[in-house]
Amino acid sequence: MKISSIIDIVDGEKLNSPSISYIYSIKTEAKKIKQGDLFIAKNIEDIPKAIENGAFAILIDTNTSILDFEIAWIKVNNLQEALIKLIRFKLSHFDLNVFYCDTITFNYIQILKNSLNTQIKMIENCLDNFLLILEDIENENILIFEDKELMDKLYPKNQDIKVSKFKYENLVEHTIFESSFTYKELFFSKIRVPSLYINEFLTAYYFLEEEKELIKLKNSTLLKPIFVDRFLNQVEFGKSNKFILIQNNSTLLEKEITYLKKKYKYGKTIFITSKYINNFFAKQNIIEDINKLKEFLIQSEFNAAYIIGYTNEEILNILDTKQTQLTLL
Repeated sequence: MKISSIIDIVDGEKLNSPSISYIYSIKTEAKKIKQGDLFIAKNIEDIPKAIENGAFAILIDTNTSILDFEIAWIKVNNLQEALIKLIRFKLSHFDLNVFYCDTITFNYIQILKNSLNTQIKMIENCLDNFLLILEDIENENILIFEDKELMDKLYPKNQDIKVSKFKYENLVEHTIFESSFTYKELFFSKIRVPSLYINEFLTAYYFLEEEKELIKLKNSTLLKPIFVDRFLNQVEFGKSNKFILIQNNSTLLEKEITYLKKKYKYGKTIFITSKYINNFFAKQNIIEDINKLKEFLIQSEFNAAYIIGYTNEEILNILDTKQTQLTLL
């Protein structure tokens, strides 16, 4: 792409008269810069590294010293808006099938789609990751977004994947995480889908025209339990009457908490938040320091601990730390 074209697209200001006139690719991480790339400098401290790696152009939205007059320096009002404009320009050259779906359906499509199917691109809420996908986009590709606002900005010609209310039959709820049911003479036997999300699952299932591997549903992050013993050692799925659920998507809280209250009356559920949540749907135990969380869990009586505000990785680290301590003893 020509430097002059980039300046026009982002409505930028050229700060010098470079000797180069084009770039090959767009990057936001200095360590991933290769010779000929445009570096979008979200952190100006990374600029020297980007230049060292071969950047042909630097895009900035703040004042900084020009370190190399051979490459292009372009200033814009807002880097995020400039990045959106650049991606939108690149996408406008392709004839694409672009869809939006809710987070739940997005998760099931992502899990069920064949890993060898490169035609379908899953677009999460991160422009930096989108740049990696952008390099491989071809005509007739299918792009699926979970952020409608972002989708509308990048590719206005799009459509929604709407969740239908399927008339499935013979529902058996083996656990709050597993279901069996029949739909259109197709029997789904004890799949890792809570009854709460069957409609979204079927929406994803029938959107994909390829063969699906239902065994992969165990990798879904939706209401995914971490089973533990009384010492918080992890155990296999279903091998304990204690489990932990982690959720950081605020749009799913009410739905999932209502589901647990209705379907898990026989067990004791506690709700833990990293900070106070206004108008919460249950009694919340506020644990602001994650280092105090594991001790709270050990001392608490519960069957289900629904945790909000900490990542899956943070919780797993806590469990691993506890296991290490027991091993040392």
